[in-house]
Amino acid sequence: MRHTETKIPVELISFLMVANRLVDPLSKLAISSWYKEKVYLPELENTHLSPHDFYRSMDYLEEMKEDIEKDLYYKLRDLFTLKLNLIFL
Repeated sequence: MRHTETKIPVELISFLMVANRLVDPLSKLAISSWYKEKVYLPELENTHLSPHDFYRSMDYLEEMKEDIEKDLYYKLRDLFTLKLNLIFL
């Protein structure tokens, strides 16, 4: 299978999934229709997000999970001035 790269707005899709989870929890498949009816964001104008885009966004976040967790740890540690020692495997 050949690898192809397509740009998807991971940040926007992540925001939509979090917003949906907070106000009207649905599956990723259903979110792809929900946002068209219930959400207005200027960034969404002239944008079509397919169910596949939501799944690919989650795949990307899964790949970046360790880096995201480390970044969050360092930002929160500095934010709350916590003195923690953690080992990342």
